[in-house]
Amino acid sequence: RGEIGNDDNRSVAMGLVVEAYMEMTKDGNNVYRPDAHTYAHMFKAIACLLPSDSLSSDDYAEKLVLCKTIFESCCREGQMTKSAFWVLSKLFRDENEFLDFLLPQLSGYVEVSKD
Repeated sequence: RGEIGNDDNRSVAMGLVVEAYMEMTKDGNNVYRPDAHTYAHMFKAIACLLPSDSLSSDDYAEKLVLCKTIFESCCREGQMTKSAFWVLSKLFRDENEFLDFLLPQLSGYVEVSKD
């Protein structure tokens, strides 16, 4: 995955992506609701516009909060697909970090551990 644009352009683009997503998820918006493709493309946009290796610790933490918000909505809406899950896994610096993110999200539904 190559780097896209400079930091300012990526920041503007990410703002547009989040704005569009927030508009789609507003209460009362029954016409344009996020579907499985929306969620997969949200994760892809995050991967391209917020590359982990170029983020400060604070920006990386914000990225994880955004991922968590989108992941929770995706699961709640029953829209998680294998491809969206795969893209989500690539947003993390390594597998253990992904598991640290994922396991608390699943703890309310199933018994899980890293082992």
